[in-house]
Amino acid sequence: MSQQTDRLNTALAGRYRIERHLGEGGMASVYLCEDLRHKRKVALKLLKPELAAVLGADRFVQEITTTASLQHPHILPLFDSGTADGFLFYVMPLVEGETLRERLNRETQLAIDEALRIAREVLDALQYAHEHGIVHRDVKPENILLHGGHAMVADFGIALAVSAAAGGRMTETGLSLGTPHYMSPEQATAEKEITARSDVYSLGSVLYEMLTGEPPHMGNAAQQIIMKIITEPAKPVTALRKSVPPNVSAAVAKSLEKLPADRFESAKAFSEALANPAFHTLAGTAAHAPEASQRSRALSVAGWVAAAIMALTAGWQWRQRRAEAEPEQPTVRAALAVRFAGNAVATTGTPLAISYEGSQIAYRTTDSTGTNLLVVRALATNSELRVSDAPLLSGTPFFAMDGSGLGYGVPGTLRVHMFNGGGTRDLLTIPSAWTAVWGADGYITIATSTAILRIRAAGGKPDTLLLFPPEYRLAQPSLSPDGRTLLCVRLLTGDAARANLVAVRLDTRKVIPLGIAGWRPVLVGERTLTYATSEGTLYDVSFDLGSLKAGLDPRVLAQGISSTINGSPRLAVAPLNGTAVFLTGTGARERELVLIDRSGRPRLVVPESRPFRYPRFSPDGQRIAVGVSGSSGAFSGDVWIATLATGGLLRVTTDTLSYHPDWEADGRHLIMMKRPPLKNVGAAYRVAVDGTSPAELVVARPQSILEAGPTVDARTIVFREDASLDNRDIYMIARENGASAIPLAVTRFDEKGITLSPDGKWFAYTSNESGANEVYIRRLDKDSPRWPVSHGGGNEARWSKNGELFFRRGDSVFVSRVTLGAEPKITTPAALFGLRFDATTYEAMWDAAPDGSRFVATREKAGANGDQMVLLVNAVKRRR
Repeated sequence: MSQQTDRLNTALAGRYRIERHLGEGGMASVYLCEDLRHKRKVALKLLKPELAAVLGADRFVQEITTTASLQHPHILPLFDSGTADGFLFYVMPLVEGETLRERLNRETQLAIDEALRIAREVLDALQYAHEHGIVHRDVKPENILLHGGHAMVADFGIALAVSAAAGGRMTETGLSLGTPHYMSPEQATAEKEITARSDVYSLGSVLYEMLTGEPPHMGNAAQQIIMKIITEPAKPVTALRKSVPPNVSAAVAKSLEKLPADRFESAKAFSEALANPAFHTLAGTAAHAPEASQRSRALSVAGWVAAAIMALTAGWQWRQRRAEAEPEQPTVRAALAVRFAGNAVATTGTPLAISYEGSQIAYRTTDSTGTNLLVVRALATNSELRVSDAPLLSGTPFFAMDGSGLGYGVPGTLRVHMFNGGGTRDLLTIPSAWTAVWGADGYITIATSTAILRIRAAGGKPDTLLLFPPEYRLAQPSLSPDGRTLLCVRLLTGDAARANLVAVRLDTRKVIPLGIAGWRPVLVGERTLTYATSEGTLYDVSFDLGSLKAGLDPRVLAQGISSTINGSPRLAVAPLNGTAVFLTGTGARERELVLIDRSGRPRLVVPESRPFRYPRFSPDGQRIAVGVSGSSGAFSGDVWIATLATGGLLRVTTDTLSYHPDWEADGRHLIMMKRPPLKNVGAAYRVAVDGTSPAELVVARPQSILEAGPTVDARTIVFREDASLDNRDIYMIARENGASAIPLAVTRFDEKGITLSPDGKWFAYTSNESGANEVYIRRLDKDSPRWPVSHGGGNEARWSKNGELFFRRGDSVFVSRVTLGAEPKITTPAALFGLRFDATTYEAMWDAAPDGSRFVATREKAGANGDQMVLLVNAVKRRR
């Protein structure tokens, strides 16, 4: 037996003896037990630990006791409930037979008479419970037992007891109450008041499946099913099985009405309709309403949004739309705790995506080992999916409009991942700079650096829709509801910061300016355009899709949205309802500067905390140069010097444009990065530590230079150039006018994290060419081969002058001794100590002293503010 079973047996000693594990349900594990007191076999259900953790034993037992008084021939009684050693459990009779789910899995459809008999027995049980004030809330085939040919409803009131005991804390469990296929619209949208008519809907769904072989609404993912439950009418039963009597089809249709008031007023009324051949002639059955009318009615009540999304992750809040009479819902803004598998993850620089109806978000991040992750989170259930086949990521992810899949990039390739076991497939080779949208017709439209392409998500040959002229390119495409118009941002060549919005008519390929400066255009519905500015403000404005004219009524929806280096807001908006997710903050977190010995013991270098980044030891090991980020983020600020002997700080630059310093061998000068304002270039400068001379330009490049270091003689500079966010390369250039850059590590993969050898003839760096970040070394030669240092992951390498090469793998520091020569000798890396401090996958946020005796790192100050992921609901109001 498992450790949990042994512990449970000990806790229940004298009452029950566990014989074996029978299975798993959504909320509980099921065990076959011997009731020692009554000498009988019973089924014991043990609540999931994460659920028990938030319920509390006393409250749960109090709530579940309400259901123990139910005595009915078609209700499985509750024998016992309680707590033992932290476990919460309840006990029911062991029923010989099978569940309705097992029967349907075997036979798919049941005989009509048998299906009606089972349904009416369940309805009889529901009527009895409803008369006693108890709603089941989780009617589904798994909870209907077939014993001796008759139905018995199990878990009666358990969902209610769990929900009541949890109060508002169900979101903490990551579990959801109810099964999507059988949820009523009010359950699917997290209405607070769930009545007996919800059970009527659920049983109608079960009967629908017994008759047709499938529930009324199907989908590839839970959010698809929920959306269909809310917005789409079910097909008439007779459309799928002609032999079903008209009254039965009509009764099922009435039970599945979207509005509770339009359903049967009771389980008894539903049962009587099933037995009444004349029911279909009675007033107002929806079974014979024209399909268009049913769809219109469904849509009229479907305007949905997560009302605060129950602290943003609990479920759906349904609001009824009654044409012009609907009151506007209040805007809700709240922070999302960005976690994966229970661990906090970084979001700085993260591209975001949100599904068409706002039920899922996707974001790129890294875990504590520095491994790239693509995470999909369902907001209704707080569940997470790691797209595990994407260790190397490219571009911004994007959802299929129907929720069936997610598109993303790996270096050089556009890939789609289909949910629910659909697998992944590579669609086409593509440059690193691209953005895309996945339409309802199954086509993906891609804006590259040179053209707009279109390809089927199922695969095939891409078509070129539009070639860009030399003056500009288009990016960030989104589609109009009819799929005929593409909205894009137009980026001028050489000045990507000047972004404006355009529309592309896909039939004529004509590009039409909208007269709006901004980024990330999304048409919400047909009359509202949302967009954001690089200053961090999200707007909406009325919009006429026919004339492509925006109104003169822009409204501010949110402010404080952070942007990428080129000014693009880190934002995504759902086209169906305008639900938005975005990042705030500048990345300028308050950090401590910490000195660490070889055993891992830390102490503060200076008493104060600032947004410290990229500390570097001086050649004599007595000072530390460090960047202090400014209000504009990581790529702004100034350079400071910390003196170890005194613990004091000395400011070197005051231009608020400098960052990422490194020392020249003389110990009197620094090489630092500087981003000139409003120019799409990166530059490295040389500055005297004592401030006796102005900063001197060393090298400027049209691409971003974010990391550079001088060689030993200071006559050449080794630097990293960012061709894109996922294609970084390493070059060397002489410090003389007109010198050409020499490629050192230039591939289609991502090379970064430069550190030079003590003799200045070699460099170590990180590359993801193997599919994961690893550390390599090369000579400072154009065609040098590479030698691997790490195995099983490694980044942020630092080379000390005693020949030791240090690197990080997750929260551990490893060391290899490197003997340089024609063929370098590299010892097997050995773990040195744990280092729970700031990390990146780009440049080292720590450094090794020249003699390797100590290290410096930055760590985030407890409680410091930084980037925050925010969900915005109901901000976009319907334009009339």
